[in-house]
Amino acid sequence: MEGILGSPPEAPTRARDDVERTVERTAVRAVGLLLAFLWLVNARLLWLPAGADRLDPNLRVVVQPADGVSLVLVGLWWLAAGPRALRLHWRSGLLALITAGLAVVVLAALAVHPSPRGVEMVLRLAAAAATADLIRRVSTTAWTRILAVVVAAGSVQALLGLAQSARGGTVGISAVEYSGPLYRFGSSFAGRGSFGHPYHLASLLVVACGAAAVGAWRSPRRWPWPWLAGLALSAAALATTYSRAGALGLLALLGVLLVAAARARDRAPALAALALVLGFAVGGLAFGDGWVARSSQTTNASALDSGRRVRAAEAIRLTRRHRLLGVGPGRYVIALQQTGVRDALPAHNLPLQAAAEAGVLAGVLAAAALGGLALRAWRGGVQALALFLPLAPFTVLDAYPYVFPTGIALSGVWLGLVLHHRSSVGRDGRSARVEEHAVAGGSSAPTAPGDRRPATVTG
Repeated sequence: MEGILGSPPEAPTRARDDVERTVERTAVRAVGLLLAFLWLVNARLLWLPAGADRLDPNLRVVVQPADGVSLVLVGLWWLAAGPRALRLHWRSGLLALITAGLAVVVLAALAVHPSPRGVEMVLRLAAAAATADLIRRVSTTAWTRILAVVVAAGSVQALLGLAQSARGGTVGISAVEYSGPLYRFGSSFAGRGSFGHPYHLASLLVVACGAAAVGAWRSPRRWPWPWLAGLALSAAALATTYSRAGALGLLALLGVLLVAAARARDRAPALAALALVLGFAVGGLAFGDGWVARSSQTTNASALDSGRRVRAAEAIRLTRRHRLLGVGPGRYVIALQQTGVRDALPAHNLPLQAAAEAGVLAGVLAAAALGGLALRAWRGGVQALALFLPLAPFTVLDAYPYVFPTGIALSGVWLGLVLHHRSSVGRDGRSARVEEHAVAGGSSAPTAPGDRRPATVTG
């Protein structure tokens, strides 16, 4: 086990330990600032195609407050990993090799089809990758604090979304709310928090639900109320977004919790499952008949997928015209409009979007990367699955996590949580760092199979 700076625990130095602790504390705070700055709606426009709608996020290049925090996280990652993280060999792992191959193909597509949108997309993806790798490297203690930060951010946005849904409109905090009416489903209004669309809020909330469930699971408390309260609150607000991808993600999380509750001598998964169900039920029933209206849309196939088949057909047609290197990163909607498609939207499917923007090989590699990440989560155990599954449906049914600037930043945090858990927790959900913790001189290693105290790595 290496520390965040790569020092072996057998021969630590006091100075290096101090630097590691400083980097980790700063990383936790920076992740908190990143999630908080995602709420700020003020963004400065840098570039827009001639004659394009300046409000269309799929066409413009912007800079926003969260970008400054992303730069800080990139700097911390470089301090923690530096050139070591860029060295690949056959032992790097299949997922790392697939991701590196995808990066090469995307850069080649950018070189052939250069554009401001492409440069922005590549920089944002690189920053998200650095954020994920930084979180993957921190100690279990710092990682648990990041879980708490994610739950806190989700809870604040959940309160705002619930207030909007109850009010039927924005609550009047212009610094953190987009103006304009809310989407309506039946007699219900979909809360969107500080985001431009309720499904964007849903993406944050499902990540918060997974983090809260795992936090409750690992808590040393017999009744981990703070984690359970955050889980119930986020689930309630998620219900008022009326996102079917979000509901599918929560259903997968519930399945993981129920399986774990049946297998383990631990009340935490059962308590988390109860909090999730109660929260979603309150949100779904107390704010009108929105879910009844949504369920009625499933009576015909075209309404069921909300145009996803149309989006997929558009992406496939575009890919057939540009099989080798696509239309260029970040140019999907621009290229689609040039073919005569009106009201063009992203593909709402990560592999299809990647294939259209960077070629067929990029689409194959993107699908392989998603499969590799799912396999890593599966091998990591039930807690890793609880972190991975809630957002997974959005990668093939939505566009926010990999197209929108704030969504890409959120995905970096999510990936870091999943990948860290894969390396530190076994299939039974308990920490695999007990021995390493003892070597490092820690004092809170689990003492029995039913002990849920998290093992931490100090120094």
